[in-house]
Amino acid sequence: MTLATRLGVYAVLMSYALCALHDSKPAYARDAKANATPQTETELESRAPELRVERYRLPNGLTALLSSDHSLPWVGVSVCYAVGALDDPAARPGLAHLFEHLMFGGSRNVGSRFASLLDAAGATDVNAVTGWDSTCYFETLPSEAWPLALWIESDRLGFLELPSRERLSKQLQVIEQEWLSRVEADAYARSDLALRAALFARRDRRASSILGSLPELKGVDDGELRRFKQCFYRPQNATLALVGDFDIPTARNLVERYFASLPSSSCKEALRAHESPSIAPKPTHVHVVEPVSVERVALGWVAPSAYSSDGAALRLALLVLGAGEGSRLRQYLVHRAKLATDVRVSFDTDRSGGVVSLAALVASGQEARTVQFALEREVELLGLEGPFEVELQRARRQLIRSAASDLERLVGDEAEGSSGRADTLQRLERQLGRADELRSWLHRCEAVTVADVQRVVTRYLKVARASVVVTSPEPSHAL
Repeated sequence: MTLATRLGVYAVLMSYALCALHDSKPAYARDAKANATPQTETELESRAPELRVERYRLPNGLTALLSSDHSLPWVGVSVCYAVGALDDPAARPGLAHLFEHLMFGGSRNVGSRFASLLDAAGATDVNAVTGWDSTCYFETLPSEAWPLALWIESDRLGFLELPSRERLSKQLQVIEQEWLSRVEADAYARSDLALRAALFARRDRRASSILGSLPELKGVDDGELRRFKQCFYRPQNATLALVGDFDIPTARNLVERYFASLPSSSCKEALRAHESPSIAPKPTHVHVVEPVSVERVALGWVAPSAYSSDGAALRLALLVLGAGEGSRLRQYLVHRAKLATDVRVSFDTDRSGGVVSLAALVASGQEARTVQFALEREVELLGLEGPFEVELQRARRQLIRSAASDLERLVGDEAEGSSGRADTLQRLERQLGRADELRSWLHRCEAVTVADVQRVVTRYLKVARASVVVTSPEPSHAL
């Protein structure tokens, strides 16, 4: 479809939609004014959670974050390394994720007892996750047993043993099963990958999955694994976070005991800043067929990091668009026009950029093209008029509630998609350079104005720059 044809169809649909409302104001605008309960900035500020943290660095470069809280007899331990999928060698996409698996395979002193030792100590939440720019390992232990985690984490940082070919083959099989469960068997996962491929240039690592490519990973040799370990798994590239029921002087002594003797080293690859995203030369319209039961339309844009200067305004804009029953997309597409049965807004971000996506499940009897233009209509209206102040207040409250909720757990649960105190500290340290910046960042969010939201939507969410992925059910799965 040419741009002129697209704009013509959009104008017709826009006119039809506005007439169908029988009102010059959208439903969310009337509801917002009717239910407006303005709050002062002081009232909003009083809701913001505070996370006290002691931050320091060992002589070998390891950063330590200590946040003590004696309300529960547990301690969360998290070690994050500044290495992720963006650091994969060009010939080995997925190496960062593979190395995450290998870190559970045995080190010089712990050997193969990693799981049994933690299990005997009553540990929970033992897991790890690889992102675009970080890989984090975490566990929660009873307050009388948490020093065990420091010993284990220091041992695999300093003395990880490279796997045998047999053990490497087993981990590759695990990753293959992970791909099958997280991509092949997960509804719309292939479509989400297609959106990434449409947004980024082929040379950009963000254009594919964090899991990488199994055929390329099968060719990895011991030399590549050794270089990757030496480059990225070093004290200067690591941040240790302790949260929960511990005494800070004791913790400092134990951190010194277990980590200070690990030698520092240098590596140019690990010190480089991640490059800005390489964006595809033009927006793309992609059609994907998947074993799903409902058609879906997704729009996507390349955006700045959520913690950049415009990140706060962009995050609030997305909350206005798609968070909760009162959001614009749900009010119009789901409840009023009945074009969709569900909507989803996401902001997947790393240090140097992010992906914003809006997705809607097409209601029975509706057309994907109509849903697409309705999504675009709401984005353009938000850019043209900005949000109502009460919508912005609601978005601020949602952001503060989310931050407070993240502090209720010591460490997050990847399966549940939840975050925890240790994760929050690590994210702030990684994105802002200071783990004690939570309230400051929330204050920045509270300071976002209607004009700020209008500006970032107009700048970053241009309808003409959106890539579109339409997902159709395979014939055997269609309702």
